[in-house]
Amino acid sequence: MGAKKGNKFEKSLVDLKEMLVFFDKAGRGEPAAFFAVVKSFEVAVEYGWKELKRRLQEKGLEDIYAPKDVIRKAAEVQLIDNAESWLDYVDARNGSVHDYYGMTQDEYITIVRQFLKDAKKTF
Repeated sequence: MGAKKGNKFEKSLVDLKEMLVFFDKAGRGEPAAFFAVVKSFEVAVEYGWKELKRRLQEKGLEDIYAPKDVIRKAAEVQLIDNAESWLDYVDARNGSVHDYYGMTQDEYITIVRQFLKDAKKTF
C-alpha cells in the first residue's frame, strides 16, 4: 500500500509540472490554466505531507496526524530541509481550497514552482 501512495505523490508532481507548462503556454489571461495549476498543487501538497507521514511511520513515529505537525517532525528528523517552506505550502494549499483569490496569481505560481523544487529535492 505504501508504494501506491508514493506513486500517487510522484504522479501528482508530474501532473503539477505539466499544468505549469500548460499555464506558461496559455498565458496569464487564461483562467482555466491557472485553476489547473491550483488544483494540481492542492493534490500534490496533500500527497506530499501524507508521504512525509508515511516515512515518519517507517521510522516508528506514528502518533502524528495533522499536516503541520507531520512537517515539523519531518524537519526535526531531517526528512526535509526547511519546515517553514513546507508550512507555507500547506497554508497556500489551504488558502486556495477556501479562497482562490487570497493571493495574486504571480505569488501563487511562485509558491507552486518553489514547492516543485523542494519536493523533487526531498523525494
